Amino acid sequence: MVMTKQKERTDYRTVQTVPGRVNIIGEHTDYNGGAVLPALVNRSITVTVSLNAGERLCIHSSTFGETKNRPTRFSRDGHWSDYVAAVFAFLSDNGLFSGGADISLESDIPAGTGLSSSAALLVACLKAARDLSVFDVSDKTIALWAQQIENKFLGVPCGIMDQMAVALGEPGNALFLDTRTLQVEQVPLPDGHTIAVCHSGIQRRLDEGRYAIRRAECEEGKKLLGEPNPCLMGDETFERALALATPINRRMRHQRTEHIRVLKAVDAMRAGDVDTLGRLMDESHVSMRDDFEITHPVLDGMVLRARQHGALGSRMTGGGFGGCFVSLVPDNIFPRWQQLMNDDFPQITLI
Repeated sequence: MVMTKQKERTDYRTVQTVPGRVNIIGEHTDYNGGAVLPALVNRSITVTVSLNAGERLCIHSSTFGETKNRPTRFSRDGHWSDYVAAVFAFLSDNGLFSGGADISLESDIPAGTGLSSSAALLVACLKAARDLSVFDVSDKTIALWAQQIENKFLGVPCGIMDQMAVALGEPGNALFLDTRTLQVEQVPLPDGHTIAVCHSGIQRRLDEGRYAIRRAECEEGKKLLGEPNPCLMGDETFERALALATPINRRMRHQRTEHIRVLKAVDAMRAGDVDTLGRLMDESHVSMRDDFEITHPVLDGMVLRARQHGALGSRMTGGGFGGCFVSLVPDNIFPRWQQLMNDDFPQITLI
């Protein structure tokens, strides 16, 4: 049961806009005690919520061109409106919402690209409910609630990175997040360089099963090692991890090495060392490809060409199996780099 002070409603309509995010480095570490380094993107979702006296939710999406009427009691049916309905069911279950609402969604975050459109939607709905004076909690609590909703109501075993990034991120900065302690630091993005986010054209979904398999493999590794936070393994435990059966040993190796790469990347950004940051991004992609096995052959080729065309580093970003890749590109070559990438891969969309 969520314990928070409920406030009297004073407004009856609100609009909330929440951006998507790209992860510069630190993949699949957020549920293994590690660090991550996401940043906001110039795409967002806007949620308009109006309270009504009924007992139903009227949910409209301009993206899908569809309106869905749903009861406030939640039942997952695989429809896009599940995410909105789950928010109000969570609030209702915890005594923080009653009655009905009209909800309208507008988004330019492409779904299935690894830019956290689902987390942005959940956080936007929760912030809208808070703005209507239904309750009074911090942005960090909003992020934690969004994760609970995705885990328990929607069946997606995600970590906390996406929700924290879209709830707490600031433009012009990356969010250095310790997912074990939830401590955060805003780290300025490199001057004179573009964090280029490109959609590969390969759609992916977190609820299709492969993400859950990787998470289950990590849980198996934790159990075998007796280590709840494999990102933080000491040398002795790491040696035992490498001796585990394949593929668990490779999954554990990715966890420890990826966490270390995040820490080094933050140090590099603080020092303005873009060459080191780029190298760490490259190493991260190799680890995701070979140890965690979540990339895609077409996307691997795009990352390789991005580097050959002048990016200092490039890597897949997101849960895996498609979606986007992120590249660190000097501003003075960015127009030419973009043209070369589009020539090689016409299906690429720059986010």
